[in-house]
Amino acid sequence: PGGPLGGPHEGFSAGVPPGSPCVDAPLRSGWLLERLGDAPKVLRFAEPGVAPAPLSALAEVVVPMDDCNAPAAERYEAGPRTAYLVRPDQYVAARWREATPEGVAAEVARWTAIAGTAGMPCR
Repeated sequence: PGGPLGGPHEGFSAGVPPGSPCVDAPLRSGWLLERLGDAPKVLRFAEPGVAPAPLSALAEVVVPMDDCNAPAAERYEAGPRTAYLVRPDQYVAARWREATPEGVAAEVARWTAIAGTAGMPCR
């Protein structure tokens, strides 16, 4: 885990660190990796019934933190404001305990600079 494409991840003692492949988990409706697909996304965790404001122009997968989604929250060491930036190859780029639009934008810009392209890099 880590390397030049690994982004921020302070405040975590477990979960899926940047540079690691995403871990699948059952959700109320399907499986997490199916919902992530093959495009860059922001994976977010939220209180049940809460629709958080978007963090970026990237598509977001919001996982309510209820009993049916508990395995995902546990595997990602998630709290109600935790977010993960997921690469198109389903590797974790960055993670935050409390993500902000500015933090996500900075990480996407860093990736773009490293990749030397207009899009997010794969491995």
